[in-house]
Amino acid sequence: LDPNGWPATVVLAELLGESVIADLLLGQMPLKARFNQTQRFAEGENIRIGIDPLRIHLFDPSGPRIDLP
Repeated sequence: LDPNGWPATVVLAELLGESVIADLLLGQMPLKARFNQTQRFAEGENIRIGIDPLRIHLFDPSGPRIDLP
């Protein structure tokens, strides 16, 4: 979470072990993000996120990961 980050809306949040995996909408773009398990989100909640470009993973809509140069 980043108070100066991009606005996103929580679609779904699941506690998985030591992480929370959240399905988000960044505008109309769906994405998944991993958060520390201490984070709690409500469906429809508006949050602000920061994205570390060194920790991003991209996937083709058909499933395979896209490797960046």
